[in-house]
This record gives sequence, structure tokens and C-alpha cells, in this order.
Amino acid sequence: MRAYVPLMLMSLGLPACGGGGGVAGPSGRSVDASRLFDQSMLHDVRLELEARDWETLRANFESNAYYRARITIDGQNPGIDVGIRSRGKGTRNSRKPGLRVDFNRYTAQGTFGGYNSLVLENMYGDSSFLHERLAFSVFRAVGLPAPQDAYARVSVNGQYWGVYGLVESVDRHLLQARLGENDGTLFEFKIEYLYDLSYRGPNASAYVPFPFEPENATTADASALIDFTRTISQAADDQFVEQVSAFVDPQQVLRYYAVEVVVAEADGLTGVGGVNNFFLYQFRGQRRFAFIPWDRDFAFARPDHAVYFGLERNQLIRRLLQDAALRAFYEGELRRIVHDHVSTLMPRLEQAYEQIRQSVLEDPNKRALTADPNGEFERAVEDVRVVIQERESSVLAQLGTE
Repeated sequence: MRAYVPLMLMSLGLPACGGGGGVAGPSGRSVDASRLFDQSMLHDVRLELEARDWETLRANFESNAYYRARITIDGQNPGIDVGIRSRGKGTRNSRKPGLRVDFNRYTAQGTFGGYNSLVLENMYGDSSFLHERLAFSVFRAVGLPAPQDAYARVSVNGQYWGVYGLVESVDRHLLQARLGENDGTLFEFKIEYLYDLSYRGPNASAYVPFPFEPENATTADASALIDFTRTISQAADDQFVEQVSAFVDPQQVLRYYAVEVVVAEADGLTGVGGVNNFFLYQFRGQRRFAFIPWDRDFAFARPDHAVYFGLERNQLIRRLLQDAALRAFYEGELRRIVHDHVSTLMPRLEQAYEQIRQSVLEDPNKRALTADPNGEFERAVEDVRVVIQERESSVLAQLGTE
């Protein structure tokens, strides 16, 4: 049997919404973003910038410095300069930089059909190019607020740079579309090795801006976050569910965990390095939070992924599952999700594979662990097929209902 956990791990120490219609930006140019994340097509993204700026961005890929560029997406150009910068965690590199595109970096109120920013994911943590596409589809299918995504051929100054994921940013646009508001506080979790959502004391500086970085405010009130983690760590067992329910919906948290388990996610809320790859949104004027998934490179890790994977690395989920009623709910969600949604993944996989295969084979900058990167791609796709084929029977067997 192949080693299904991606090699990169070994080095670790509401339904989809379309974009708006035509929107005229400050330039007066109308851009139709209604098909921006249409998965039935392979999108075309073209960037133009000073050659030396591109080389500097690549040479300093760990930097978040912005560079002026022009962008054309599927033949449409907003008529403004945009800002691009390197982005990513462990996938940053000079060969094929992951990119953030900000439409309002240099132009007040600049957008692309209502979107202020986009992510061009370099797919460097996933040789199959499939993990995020398939995992996000399950999150969205069960009503959780996952970003929209599609594939794109990206060129820079006329040179084909490779296949990228075109991913909706977690920002005000997404928050309004999925959660019905966007003026609460959005935190991006910055990975801290083996952090398990436990209480870190009463000082706000132990939480903000690291590991919880405010995304839509220069400063953020951390009091609710502190009380949330204090409750996770210190509430009495017989009062835990009631008290933590003041901060989150326990069933939504467990549904989120169930999706991660079904898609065999190795780097999520119970990841091998601790909690990871999520945003935390605090609703306006409330002490309640919602988890938003991000970065699914390490989904589909192995077909026998444990149904209680990593509980020791997340105090919130571990303690929720100590409640008999919530444990029964969680196991019911596992059965429902594998029954209703795993069967849809294989046709999704094949459609995506056919859409990108030739462009991936031509991708001059895709990650190469061997002298045969195209072979790596084909083998990685087959590994995902195996996980999907065996996942339902594995989950049901572990639950004792095979």
C-alpha cells in the first residue's frame, strides 16, 4: 500500500454562492463576476507587471510586500492596478509562488465584480491538485461556510506559469454571503505547533495578534476569545456543553469535524500539528463564533483515517464528544455525510481531472519530489481515488455498522 499521507506532512515536525453581476469600479469598466468560480470551466488568469518586480517577489517569497500589476480574468480586466503578493504557509516558494490579489490596494473601492481580493493557490502541497476542490465541495454541501473555488491557468507577462486554484478570499464578501453579516471580527488562525484551543491566561496579547490575527480590524477586543478558551479548559464536565454553547453551536462544530473526518483531513481542527487551517468569525456585538475552513491540501490523507482522529489535539471537540447526546449526533453526521456525499466525489474527481490534466502535465513549475513530476501527479490522483473508494466502508466499519 502506498503512503497516503502527503510527504509534506512528514516534514512537519450555506451552499456555494455565485458572484454578483456586472459591477462598475472607479474606472467605470463593468466586470461580470457571475462565473468567476464556475467549476465547469478552466479559467484563464493573466498577470502583467514589471519583470524585476516579479523576480523580486519570487526571490523574497517569504515577504508580504505588494507589487503593482494588471490582471485579466477570462478576458475581463477591471481597468485598475491591483496589488499582488506572495502568500501561503509551508507552501511558499520561489518556483511557483502562491499569490494574493488585492483589487483595492491602489484604487479606493477597487473590486472585480464585487470581490475585493482573490487567492491564487499554487497547489504546492497537493500533487493531485484535487484535495481542496473535493473537500470544499463537501463543506458547502452540508451548509458550512466554505469558500468557492475553481481552477485557472495562470500566465505572468505572457509566460504560462501553471495551474492554480482560484479561491474566494475569506473576507467581507464571503461573510455576508455565507453568514448574513460582515461587520463582526474575523480572525485568521496562524498555526502554533500543538495548540489545542486551551486557555492561555487573561492577557489579550497571548491570543491577538498571534495565533489569532484580526483580518478586518487593526485592533480587536479579545475578551470573548479569552472567555471562550477559558470555558473550553475550565468549565466543569456537567456544565461544559451549556457553558460553551454561549460561544459556539456544538452541533455545527461537530458537523465541521465530521466533514474533516469523512474527507480524511490530516491538518484541520485536529491536525497532526495541532489545530490549523481555519478562520474564526465573531458575530457583530456578540460573543459567539463560527469556524470557517481554509486550506485543504492535506485532505484525503488515507482511506482508513480514524473517525476520532486527533481528539487529544483539540480540547473543544474532545470535550463535546464526552457528552453522550452529542457523540450520538456526531456519529449520525458521519453516517449521513458518507452516505449522502462520498458517492458524489468520484464523478467530481473525474470531471476535475479531465478539466486540468493536460494543463497540469504542461505546468512547468508544479512541485516535483522526483524526476517524474507528471508521474507524481497521476499517482497522486490515483491515491485520491483509492481513498474515496474505500472511505465509506472504513467509516462504517469503525462505527460498527459495516
